[in-house]
Amino acid sequence: MDPAVSVIVCSRNRADSLRRVLEALARSPAADDVEVIAVDNGSTDHTERVVAEVTAGASVRVRYLREPRHGKAFALNRGVASAQGDLLCFTDDDVTLHGGWLRAFREAFRDPACLGAAGRILPEFDGDPPPWLPDAFPFPFRYDFGVTAGEARAPAFGANMAYRRRAFERFGTFREDLGPTSANPIGLGEDSEFCRRLMQAGELVRYVPEALVHHPVSRQQATKGFLRAWHFRLGRAMARREPVPGEDRRVLGAPRHLLRTLLTSGLGWCLATDRTRRLSHSLAFYRAWGQVLEYRSAPRS
Repeated sequence: MDPAVSVIVCSRNRADSLRRVLEALARSPAADDVEVIAVDNGSTDHTERVVAEVTAGASVRVRYLREPRHGKAFALNRGVASAQGDLLCFTDDDVTLHGGWLRAFREAFRDPACLGAAGRILPEFDGDPPPWLPDAFPFPFRYDFGVTAGEARAPAFGANMAYRRRAFERFGTFREDLGPTSANPIGLGEDSEFCRRLMQAGELVRYVPEALVHHPVSRQQATKGFLRAWHFRLGRAMARREPVPGEDRRVLGAPRHLLRTLLTSGLGWCLATDRTRRLSHSLAFYRAWGQVLEYRSAPRS
């Protein structure tokens, strides 16, 4: 038997793109056991009016919540606390949901051992994809392991993931010190960190390619500068996620192995002749640099 479902969409000042996502969900086949929760994370635009307009013609129940604390993790946790379903599905306010998205997640959770699921995410570029970005290269707006379902190879991304309610009962909620806020320079990682907890505990997280979304990528986001800045923030998130024990050997406040990574990746960046390898080395350098700065500013555990 399919579990009752809550679809949680968090949004801040993206009323028009949120409308498209909610309308796609509202056109789902009528079901008494599905609810859509739009969590308004302190918007100053017409987000509340958009939700009310979509609600009026929806074939499923749509609810509006307001979370005034600016931060996606706050909004996610508000949605989790308010959800009434046994299966909680998450997506972003600017994606394109493909037909059968919700059905694919529900089908994956027919397996009683499945506690979480990661859907497939493909980037949708504003224009042609950048020539320096190979199709298979890791990218913030891509979660793609092909079209064959199986066990997830990497933690899920927040734009396309689902969990049983008991995952939050057993493993807690999203970490509010990792997600994006106006005051948080890290601004990412709350989604993958939660999924990582499940995977490290040996729980089954499935990859569900039929639960497909396309994620928009602006021209600014399709630049090497954006990608390097994102990996710098990722490095800071990694350091905050897994603090180094106080007895670890440090140099200038950072673990020694990270300084070696800075050196080797910096040299590789300068000396590599292959374009893809040079990009990989540069991103490794920025991740390590982000980790170094975060460790230097954090107290020892």
